[in-house]
Amino acid sequence: MTTYIPKVYTFANNIHDISNAVADHVIKLQNAFFFDNMSPEEINNMSREEKLNYIEENKYITKRKNSVSSLNSMSGSSLHSQKRNSISAMQSSNNNPENSDTNSSPTNSTKQKLNKVKKIFKVGISGGSLLDILQHGLLPRQEDIIWSKWEIFLLDERLVPFQDPESNYGNSKRKIFSKIDTEKYGKPKVYHIDESLIYEGAQACAENYEMCLINKFASKETVKWPCFDLILLGVAPDGHIGSLFPNRKELREASKWVIPISDSPVGVKERVSLTIPVICNALHISFVVEGSMKQPIMEKIMEMPELSLPSSLVNEGALKKVSWFVDEDAIKGVNVIKRAYDF
Repeated sequence: MTTYIPKVYTFANNIHDISNAVADHVIKLQNAFFFDNMSPEEINNMSREEKLNYIEENKYITKRKNSVSSLNSMSGSSLHSQKRNSISAMQSSNNNPENSDTNSSPTNSTKQKLNKVKKIFKVGISGGSLLDILQHGLLPRQEDIIWSKWEIFLLDERLVPFQDPESNYGNSKRKIFSKIDTEKYGKPKVYHIDESLIYEGAQACAENYEMCLINKFASKETVKWPCFDLILLGVAPDGHIGSLFPNRKELREASKWVIPISDSPVGVKERVSLTIPVICNALHISFVVEGSMKQPIMEKIMEMPELSLPSSLVNEGALKKVSWFVDEDAIKGVNVIKRAYDF
């Protein structure tokens, strides 16, 4: 058994049930972020216009700004909380040609005691079958999603042109982002590697994308790790998550936010990926797994943590922040407590 038992929600073997649950989970987290002092009933009774007005009236979080030394002296949950509260309001369009609006960074003066931070729901997503789940779950619920207040980051990418079927950003755009009714529901900002750098290699792409994250989450001098509000991941049959593969040195990366991968054991060789510490630092991490071909790896993840598979490292590193959405085929026979999802 895994040392820490995460919440594992199980579903019938159809895309409808698991997609609806994942979408409901995401929207609940969004609502808790924007309407943290309101009950679910109050939120559900608000019209979309009322929600947007409320968010606009409460669009800033005012937090005390800590110095670098005080951040470095903190540990555990205190540091985790301070990271989230020290996020910069900087905007960068360098890694998203669809984004053009920018804001300036707050001053770094040590005399400044308070820092106004815009409330933006920051989400990281991987590719693969997860995109089908999000497509089936989120698109029918656009009335409940405040897309214009979302920033979405690709957790990993293969170094191919975006029109290539292997591109995570390309697939996410085709399956999700291009299908959003932006006139009616607004448009999320989406961040990804710089396509113009793919022929310069994984190192150049990783360094550039890390700078994008630094601009969005504040500099490394003030924040050790970026803090996403939610990260959504799938798990491959071989156990890799994002572009982090089992038994590889990349799993031991302890300082970088984004790393280059030049020799992937499967598929496209050159890739970039966010690291395990970045994933574990998110406020919520949700894995979505389906299909009988995933059952053997699910058994290893949940019952053999000593194998140190990538998702096992997240289970152990993020503890209570992790949840799993798994269909019956993928979890059959696995010795773990299974829960019904409460809509």
